[in-house]
Amino acid sequence: MSCRGVKFRGTIDVSNLSDENDEDDLDICVALCKDQPNTPLLELMKTSGVQEVRRVLGEYVRRLKSGSQMVDSCCGGKFQLLDGSISGQFTQLVPDKRIDMKWRFRTWPSNHYASVSLELDDRGDDTELRLECRGVPLGEEDSTREGWTRFYFRAIKQTFGY
Repeated sequence: MSCRGVKFRGTIDVSNLSDENDEDDLDICVALCKDQPNTPLLELMKTSGVQEVRRVLGEYVRRLKSGSQMVDSCCGGKFQLLDGSISGQFTQLVPDKRIDMKWRFRTWPSNHYASVSLELDDRGDDTELRLECRGVPLGEEDSTREGWTRFYFRAIKQTFGY
């Protein structure tokens, strides 16, 4: 049976992608969407496809770990994260209370910065973190929100368990 020109829809779920897990430890689940017909492609994806996904994600995590980072943690200090994908400058630092910064993603228009405020509220047994981000370029709002959620807040949750 030839599958040329035929498209199938499915999902690849990686539930434990983390810098703490080796690529061989990744839990990868491949499935066809419920409305899709059975195909030999599914078995191929579950074997060779999963190995390729592991390889690519392993390389991605290695690049994140080895990406140059620089943080000058003083008011007016500059920072660069994820091998230059994120950069900016601290505009206000109030210990244990607030961090204000000019923040940008590399793919944004040149010299375009958003204003980001992180406010910390000590509540005894826990700390509430509030984020305000203004000035994101039009059309970049959803991807910026997803980036903060995925790379910052989920990472905090995974690291500290809440």
